[in-house]
Amino acid sequence: MYVKVEELGLALKVFDESPKRNKCECILLWNVLIKGCCKVGDLGKAIELFERVPERNSGSWNSLINRFMGNGDWKRAGELFEQIPEKNVAFWTTMVSGLCHNGEEGKALLMFFKMLDEGVRANDLTIVIMILAI
Repeated sequence: MYVKVEELGLALKVFDESPKRNKCECILLWNVLIKGCCKVGDLGKAIELFERVPERNSGSWNSLINRFMGNGDWKRAGELFEQIPEKNVAFWTTMVSGLCHNGEEGKALLMFFKMLDEGVRANDLTIVIMILAI
């Protein structure tokens, strides 16, 4: 709730006091905070949480990649993307979409073809983004 109303200080206080925050089954709490930090523009805190999270999942990765793309830092988003151990269509689509939104349609197209070369099947959203890009 605190994240939703952008009271990040209170959200972090509750989180820090939670005895279960370092257990993997509480990954949702970490992801909500990472996304909340990204939403309010506190990328430093988002990165700090991302580095401390006990287990990263697609929400953890995609929140940061989206924020980097939103800041126009597609190179840093790409570096983060390369660190993802198992890339699924959601990760690829995030990158393709972010590149398009940053005016890098050529790079988005290359990313799309790389995705296909790696055996990842595009979904409807990926296809729509690529159609709009070309």
